[in-house]
Amino acid sequence: MKPPIIVDESGSIDIFETVEDAENYLEVPDIENGIYIIYDRNGTILTQTVGEKEFERQSFLFFRTKYCAQDVIIKNGTEKDPERLKMLLKSSIAFMEERKGLGHRDEHDDLETLLARAIDLEGYTR
Repeated sequence: MKPPIIVDESGSIDIFETVEDAENYLEVPDIENGIYIIYDRNGTILTQTVGEKEFERQSFLFFRTKYCAQDVIIKNGTEKDPERLKMLLKSSIAFMEERKGLGHRDEHDDLETLLARAIDLEGYTR
């Protein structure tokens, strides 16, 4: 799995610098409802699941309490669809350029250039 991580939600994209950033941003109910398609920089479709995370927090005085919470987990996938990711990036870039009043530039068709342009236009999702 090679970052950045691109999350497609019905044609709207978010780009995350790291897997951890994506896991922290995405919400458990959305993962359970399967509304995302998640890609790495090569167009590999990543696996998304919900898991349990245990953490400990100090409460009143020196007592420690353990909690369990659901957490988003993104893992490497086996299916690749770089062409679909290219189409997604092209349409997103055209929308971003239009929204910012920029002329549409049809420079290159390779995945790396499209990804760099999208990041240049919008930056990473935080």
